[in-house]
Amino acid sequence: MLPPQARDQHGRPFELHGLSGITHAGNDAYWAVLDNNDKLVCIQIKRGDDGSILMVDVTAGLTIADNDDHEGIAYFAPHNSVFVSEETTPGVHECSLTDGRRLQSLQTPDVFLHGHTIRNRGFESLTLSADGKSLWTANEHALTIDGSPGTPAEPFGSTTRVRLLRYALDADGHPTPREQFVYQTSGVHELAGFNSLTDLVALPDGRLIALDRSRGKNLNGVASIRTRIFLVDLNAARDVSRDAQGLAGCTVAMVQKTLLFDAFLCDDDGENLEGLCLGPKLNDKRWSVIGVVDDTDGGLHVSRTRLVAFELTLLR
Repeated sequence: MLPPQARDQHGRPFELHGLSGITHAGNDAYWAVLDNNDKLVCIQIKRGDDGSILMVDVTAGLTIADNDDHEGIAYFAPHNSVFVSEETTPGVHECSLTDGRRLQSLQTPDVFLHGHTIRNRGFESLTLSADGKSLWTANEHALTIDGSPGTPAEPFGSTTRVRLLRYALDADGHPTPREQFVYQTSGVHELAGFNSLTDLVALPDGRLIALDRSRGKNLNGVASIRTRIFLVDLNAARDVSRDAQGLAGCTVAMVQKTLLFDAFLCDDDGENLEGLCLGPKLNDKRWSVIGVVDDTDGGLHVSRTRLVAFELTLLR
């Protein structure tokens, strides 16, 4: 469990609520972003040989330039900085880990602007490739022009199609928006709920991990959150970055998904797992994957702030 508070670079305390994204910063250090404010927190995680979490400590806090609905985070070593994604614009910004100032704001493609992104369903995810050349994000739920019904609850089995967006980084770390690929979520697991893409993790071989979340209540009013994690292959998917008029009613070659994990995380009603990142390599084929649980789970009251660990085996 994490402590209830941390202190920023000015010595000011803040509550550790709403952890939404996490990124590995080397060795035992990780940075996590808190949603709906301007705070980051540095976490030290000691692991066992099997990737399990042995000890957790908060070593620093940071107030960044903007108070926004931040969701995803990716560490960028060359600038001693992090990229953070936010749902309001939606957008991605780079912030210094030295003093929290904004270093740059990335260009958001027009298809995500002009009211096309549903409020609070924007850039939820963020991940940087191991070679530092690709930064990935995605809208949490379909754009209005891609078929989003815009309703707070959806029927059992409802899915949504989102756009995985790749930014190409040049040698100086300046990103340019490039391809977009369609990812379809797994579906609402209750009679009425909400299903979304919550985070992405870039793998060394070019594939991605997708964190797919479904939440809702059954006929008895019992709330639950179901977590699915997929291995994502982009090879057969079509680039839809030129489809600015929308994908509603269109047939599109989407990314291919392989199920890795499907459960009610930690207990019978599940937890609001919001962020994932790739941790250290355990051996030739095994990797540590670390996740953060957001205790602000849309009023369902089934989650509490915590870290979780997974073991990922890559067979190729």
